[in-house]
Amino acid sequence: MLTSQNAHDLAKSYSKDLGEILPDIYLDVEFRKEYSNCFYFDFNIVDKYGNKPKEPPMIGGAPGVIVDKLTGAIKTISLVELFQLK
Repeated sequence: MLTSQNAHDLAKSYSKDLGEILPDIYLDVEFRKEYSNCFYFDFNIVDKYGNKPKEPPMIGGAPGVIVDKLTGAIKTISLVELFQLK
């Protein structure tokens, strides 16, 4: 079973692999909540130095990712899926 730190490392690697989503804009992750079978991480918008921009761009999309506690599988989830987590 994964620890929250192991899950964070996997989620961070996943977000880095997504690469640049807009010019000089990337996604990072931040731990939010532990559920019975997964850990949930919010996406954060950051610049190429890892800093949150003072005026982040207006973009839509998935709120974050879950990491399965047993398998380490990572999944980007929608808001609907987020509200259904237990």
